[in-house]
Amino acid sequence: MKFLKNIFDEKKNYLYIILILLVGLISFSWFKKDLILSGGDFPFLFSPKVSFPTFYSVWNYLSSLGNTNIQAMPHLFHQSIYYIFSILNIPLWISQRIIFYLLFSSGGIAIFLLVKKVVKTDNLLAFFSALFYMMNPFSLVLVWGIPGIILFAYSGIPLLFYLFID
Repeated sequence: MKFLKNIFDEKKNYLYIILILLVGLISFSWFKKDLILSGGDFPFLFSPKVSFPTFYSVWNYLSSLGNTNIQAMPHLFHQSIYYIFSILNIPLWISQRIIFYLLFSSGGIAIFLLVKKVVKTDNLLAFFSALFYMMNPFSLVLVWGIPGIILFAYSGIPLLFYLFID
């Protein structure tokens, strides 16, 4: 956990990380009342307790006599988070908002740290890089508009780059 020590050693990082977390609150404005976002090629199933077993097998028993479901396996992690929230009796619309906020904010924080490490610049440039990464038109329309595993990749890849760069 050396990278955590590096993050919190600099006192100036706190302000910018808090600002990024505050900007991440914008993701709550994407939702209307208690509705959820659904769309894309892979359907969003509205009952995680019922649908979760279909994600840890390549056989879907819910349709007719059954069929292959090879695209379900990559969604296992994503759907397991919804399943855990449903076990805790947290409504689906709240769990989706929490997941979106965490992913949206963590992508910004990861870019902030990555730019500081690679460019070796001040916090302000890293902060604006994080804002651009979070709020660019491509990500707002294509990444965040279709809930799925791309959300985890978009927010996680900058963190992976940060961890692999020495």
